[in-house]
Amino acid sequence: MDGETFPTLTKLSIRCAVANLTRICKSVPPEIVFDDKPDVFPSNWSALQFPDGFLPPSVADPLLDAVLRSSDLEHAAQHLSPFVDRTKCRLAKLHIRALDRRLPLEYRHVIATLLRSHDFVEIQLAGDGDVIDPQWSLSLADVPFRNLLSLDLSHSRFAQNEYRLLANAVQLRRLNLSYTPVRASVINSVIEFLSRLEVLELYGCERVHGTLEMLRFEPVSKTLKYLNVGGTSYTDRVNKVIGGLEALQHLDVSGNGDWTTPPIDFTELMTLPSLVSLDLSMTAMNRRDFERFLEEKGDTLQFLGLVRTLAGSEMRSRDFPSHITVAGDATLEQLRATFRIPRYIQTPNIMQPALIALYHFLKDGDAGDEEPDLTRIVVKVSDFHSSDYSLQLAASACLIHLFLNLAGARKWNFVIELVLRHIIKMLEWRRKTNENQLHLNLYIFLVRFSDEYANRRHILPRLARVLAKKLRVTLLNNPQYEEVQRRAAGALRSLVYKCDTEGRTIFGEEGVVEVIKNIIAHKVDTKASDTELAHLLSSIWSLTDENIPNCELFAKGTFVDDMLNLFKVCEGNDLHLKIHGGLGNLLEAPQCRRALMRDDYFKTFVDILRDDSIELAFKFDAAHALVNLAMLGEDAWTLNVISYQEALSLVANNMKHWPIPSDLRCAYRSFTSQMGLIDESTEPEVLLYALWAMCNFCYYDPDRYVPMLERDGAVPLVRKFLPPSGVREGMNVEAPWTVQSVVVKLDELLLLRSVGNEQFAEK
Repeated sequence: MDGETFPTLTKLSIRCAVANLTRICKSVPPEIVFDDKPDVFPSNWSALQFPDGFLPPSVADPLLDAVLRSSDLEHAAQHLSPFVDRTKCRLAKLHIRALDRRLPLEYRHVIATLLRSHDFVEIQLAGDGDVIDPQWSLSLADVPFRNLLSLDLSHSRFAQNEYRLLANAVQLRRLNLSYTPVRASVINSVIEFLSRLEVLELYGCERVHGTLEMLRFEPVSKTLKYLNVGGTSYTDRVNKVIGGLEALQHLDVSGNGDWTTPPIDFTELMTLPSLVSLDLSMTAMNRRDFERFLEEKGDTLQFLGLVRTLAGSEMRSRDFPSHITVAGDATLEQLRATFRIPRYIQTPNIMQPALIALYHFLKDGDAGDEEPDLTRIVVKVSDFHSSDYSLQLAASACLIHLFLNLAGARKWNFVIELVLRHIIKMLEWRRKTNENQLHLNLYIFLVRFSDEYANRRHILPRLARVLAKKLRVTLLNNPQYEEVQRRAAGALRSLVYKCDTEGRTIFGEEGVVEVIKNIIAHKVDTKASDTELAHLLSSIWSLTDENIPNCELFAKGTFVDDMLNLFKVCEGNDLHLKIHGGLGNLLEAPQCRRALMRDDYFKTFVDILRDDSIELAFKFDAAHALVNLAMLGEDAWTLNVISYQEALSLVANNMKHWPIPSDLRCAYRSFTSQMGLIDESTEPEVLLYALWAMCNFCYYDPDRYVPMLERDGAVPLVRKFLPPSGVREGMNVEAPWTVQSVVVKLDELLLLRSVGNEQFAEK
């Protein structure tokens, strides 16, 4: 099997490699999962048994490439030894990214041994952006230059005498030294021996750019087709080094945004006979000179890069020949072209202004059919520059607006999934710089799109851990984090409200409940009542709703005492209802009821039920609390403020006269708690409460609650309380209520709904 038969193996994921290694060696697998950067290195890789015999390069290369692209390089390096043995495999390509000081010396030794063991034709030894090991333990002396055709050393840092060894790669066609400390004099000494060189990338090489006029390209003037000297403040000097490059097809002289430099000189550019692609992004230029150049070379040019240039911002599509693709930021059409060019993705000083321009287009208008493609590219750009705070900020703003346009389009679900994973990764991102604004953008995003991902099981654990980590900062009492904390609490509130029962349980399992309990205790100590507290109390209300595991977690320790003390701190404001909601959910959990049997807590409910001036919504909550506490039984009742029988009588006497339907200012996810009361109690007052609640909600919103009653299987449970048909005829189905009259009224609604009485439903 050769590489042409299986070209896609170069992006084969580790997961696919582990699962399909034996099958790959025999035949092409029917389906391949693509994953350039696996999140987690598989634990079963160490148990992988290589088949006897020879692994051809078309199989071994992509497997090794998958290992070395893993985000866990230290783990990956442990598994390189099978590839070092030439009797097992013969490698042609080696890609190692993000090598830095995190990789222990002994593992770098394994990589050096790997380099010496094969005659590679393509090698990538890329560093990790800003994090470069100044005492690099690998040496270019380990690199097999004899048959090497492509070498990428971008972002790596070697001594100058090491770079001189590149002169041994006499077959080299492509050389990438971007963002390296190589000097112009070293480049000249190496190029003298690279007579077949076709591609040379020197983007961001500060030591070269400072002496740009010293470069000499005469030895490769007939072979060099691609030259990149971008990312410089010395664009006006490029004119002095490109003369005579008769084979040059693409030239990148993009600047770095320093507008104080002299404008670019187009004189020598006009003399390049083969030029078809020119990148002038972020350079200073004279528009009249540029228009003259366009007149001279417009017929042969195919591409122009004009991001953040005067010509790009002032000229429109009609000003360029129709056959030229223009990448810029003046129009959405130009931006689409910019984002389709792979080399721009590696260039932060061009990507940032492009992202900012895209943000404004998305904010003011519509990106059309390109939205999914733009989303993927923005994520890729952000991934590539994960340590660039300014670029991450611009990317997060774009993602919010792209999601705004995509949220309603179910066909783009895969793009939505991609962005969700990326948002979580950015929330986990830590830097010494102030990250507040970035996180504010992401929290706004989370709140806005909680509908889309609230019940995605594979995302929730990571998101829960991230939010728990951010919420812990509250205890530091640092004003710098105040707004971030408020947003984090708001995101949590929106998430847990939208989650189903299983999803809310995940937040308890991932430590969010414990963090909230600590914050509540902290708020009590500081007597703080703020927006963050309101969000957290709403979250408690949702987390404990019909969720026994979370209720039990909250009931442990001093949480009940803290909530009751908080009730006193917040007396007279609208947080009372939220506190009642959370504690009321705890009362529905049998294991938590005893902890809440407190006179200071239940005296409030007794007073509410005895006061005829209080509105029905509060009375319903008070009845809910007393009825659920009564489920402990008379023998376990220890309240002094009211006896067991008096409490049940007080509830029944109130409920007899409550109208149906009534607005109780609350909503149910299911009738599970009412069904539990009916199953476990024989007290008529408890049954009256549960059945009245079901009947009221079904009449108040029949379209929502009648189907819920049927879905929960509550209809047979309710109908077992129906009186005989003879008794039912002529029965009063209005207040004062009894168990039977409430059931008859509810059954009437069920019967009418079953025959499609639209008039009644509308009423």
